[in-house]
Amino acid sequence: MDSLQTLFKTLKVNGFHLNEKRILLITLLEDQNKFITVQKLKNLMQRSYPDISLDMIYRCLSILESFKLVYVRYNHGEKHYFLSGQLTGDLDIAYFLCEKCSKVIVLPYSFPESLLAENVNIQHCCFEIYGTCRSCSSALIQIAERKKSNNHSGDEKN
Repeated sequence: MDSLQTLFKTLKVNGFHLNEKRILLITLLEDQNKFITVQKLKNLMQRSYPDISLDMIYRCLSILESFKLVYVRYNHGEKHYFLSGQLTGDLDIAYFLCEKCSKVIVLPYSFPESLLAENVNIQHCCFEIYGTCRSCSSALIQIAERKKSNNHSGDEKN
């Protein structure tokens, strides 16, 4: 929650008005712990604000993006948003993205010494690592075991 307070303070200092809808949008981004689409944000926000517009959500996300407070990635041509590591001060991070459930695990990252020795001026870096999280991996193993078990029981009947 401290990171959210820091974010709100940063936005206010820069002239961004925080109303209840914007606070809810930012809080939802933090609570999701995964990349989320604008449509999904709208669906979640409609529980509290049935008349919420996509335009309001896009404007708010655009402002957050301009302050580099959200990380944006494209998936199937659609933008997905996630609160950036700048909230925690981790400017150099790696994201593990589960390809099954979209869960995001933020991993600390430091530049390789060989790159730093090249005398380059690195502003920011981000790496995306794709795979399957532990929960989804366990579920996939269980499904495979059930299928294997069902196939074997079918063989016995023949």
